[in-house]
Amino acid sequence: MPVYSVVWGPDSEKVLYTAGKQLIIKPLQPNAKVLQWKAHDGIILKVDWNSVNDLILSAGEDCKYKWSYALEKPNTGSIFNIAWSIDGTQIAGACGNGHVVFAHVVEQRWEWKNFEVTLIKRRTMQVRNVLNDAVDLLEFRDRVIKASLNYAHLVVSTSLQCYVFSEFSKNPHIVSFVGNQVTIRRADGSLVHISISPYPAILHEYVSSSKWEDAVRLCRFVKEQTMWACLAAMAVANRDMTTAEIAYAAIGEIDKVQYISSIKDLPSKESKMAHILMFSGNIQEAEIVLLQAGLVYQAIQININLYNWERALELAVKYKTHVDTVLAYRQKFLETFGKQETNKRYLQYADGLHIDWEKIKAKIEMEITKEKERSSSSQSSKSLGLKH
Repeated sequence: MPVYSVVWGPDSEKVLYTAGKQLIIKPLQPNAKVLQWKAHDGIILKVDWNSVNDLILSAGEDCKYKWSYALEKPNTGSIFNIAWSIDGTQIAGACGNGHVVFAHVVEQRWEWKNFEVTLIKRRTMQVRNVLNDAVDLLEFRDRVIKASLNYAHLVVSTSLQCYVFSEFSKNPHIVSFVGNQVTIRRADGSLVHISISPYPAILHEYVSSSKWEDAVRLCRFVKEQTMWACLAAMAVANRDMTTAEIAYAAIGEIDKVQYISSIKDLPSKESKMAHILMFSGNIQEAEIVLLQAGLVYQAIQININLYNWERALELAVKYKTHVDTVLAYRQKFLETFGKQETNKRYLQYADGLHIDWEKIKAKIEMEITKEKERSSSSQSSKSLGLKH
């Protein structure tokens, strides 16, 4: 009988494999007992064993995928592959009909004294006091990955943040917030005085006054990743790319540092401005800047780089230039992924057109040269104007 899937156990001391409708756990020790059970009504095609929470997940030709917490029958066809997420809270399955299904671990339960906490949805927890049946809901912005309830504290870790709940967290009210001093009134009426870091406010003052060197010195003194990240975001928003480059380098964002460095090498101020806007996520504004400056090819190219194929072809047709360039890059993109062209507009303009990469590269070089010459002449005109 063929084995369609085999995985190691979490401790690497046993293996789990399929045998028809059966799942078999075989320890590596010669005399250890083999565990076997019927898991599906059809041949089992795939199995996975989570190394974090020790759960086994299986999928077979009966079009069911099973695990300890749920049994569903979605219209997916055969499931050919399944895998756990690294944190052990999600699974993904590749389906025969081309769909990908996702599932999340829910109904996890934690208990401490008279409190019972249940994960009822991936971003919602229910807290219940068994003494009086009082129920409270905790809503989170991101999915819950791990939680612990002990010593009168509930610690919840999501994909982006960590929350700590205690008696302090029940309906607190901020009484005053002056400088870096915060006064909070707890549910029992007592006042709690807390000091917060003064550095974020100082950083904002420096940025508001455009004192970028002082802002960099402050971040170097404080040595906190969050401060550098804030400075990077504010520098990009204010288009100070030198400061942004320093800040991104400090938090290890090498790809962003390289991109900022490439912006500095662009020949014209319009191209630099457009790429800064792109870096900030303002794609449409970047395109407008290039078109207003007459840099049509550059506007087309940024859409190609972003795989915005419809807009790239629309610009090429509208300005009657580089249609073959767009078609060539589109063809290269499809060949890379082994796909056939299905877009009607691309099929229309590609009909009878021969792609000549040498000609296209020459046109691109000419566009870059024209932009450099235009930038040089503009700078020369400014210099002459100053001398006059």
